[in-house]
Amino acid sequence: PPWPRIGLAAQARPFTDSSFSVATPSLRTSVNSRRSGDGSEMVFLSNRERDPDAAHNYDIYAVTVSTGRVRQITKTPGVEMEPRVSPDGKWITYTATTRTVTTIDSVAEDAHVFVVSASGGAVQELNHALDRRSSSPEWTPDGQAVLYTASDHGKTVLYRVSVKGGASVALIDRKAQVGPFSMARNGLIALGLTDP
Repeated sequence: PPWPRIGLAAQARPFTDSSFSVATPSLRTSVNSRRSGDGSEMVFLSNRERDPDAAHNYDIYAVTVSTGRVRQITKTPGVEMEPRVSPDGKWITYTATTRTVTTIDSVAEDAHVFVVSASGGAVQELNHALDRRSSSPEWTPDGQAVLYTASDHGKTVLYRVSVKGGASVALIDRKAQVGPFSMARNGLIALGLTDP
């Protein structure tokens, strides 16, 4: 069968300053970006240290799509990862470490789940009480909680934590690996699951 043709509506153009864009994006700027709730901004990770080859410090930035204006959202000594904009565009959840990491360090510190206002400001760690390496944060459709995975004794568990605080609740906790997951607007979760 013939494949559908996909056309581009506009000419591609860079959104950020070329001094921070290099041939290997992982050196300074992550290609993992998300649009804000109204689509006016893109959220991305960037390492803007004087020597990004020595200091592994990625922070969250936003770029205004129409003007290319970049603003910094987080400024921490740790490494921010996997930013996800809330459904209403007002918050960003992400995983991060909290201590300074150089490129010669192995990241021994567990990444945890955080939330910050999309306008910047104080960050809040959502799952401090869970001493496990966390990843893959995703908002619930109502923006009141974050789902994420965490490794635990050879398995990967799917958790839910409220943005208002409180304990993380295991949604799927069995001798298995919860793989990629996605949540529909109606709350239905699709995921990959491997059993031992």
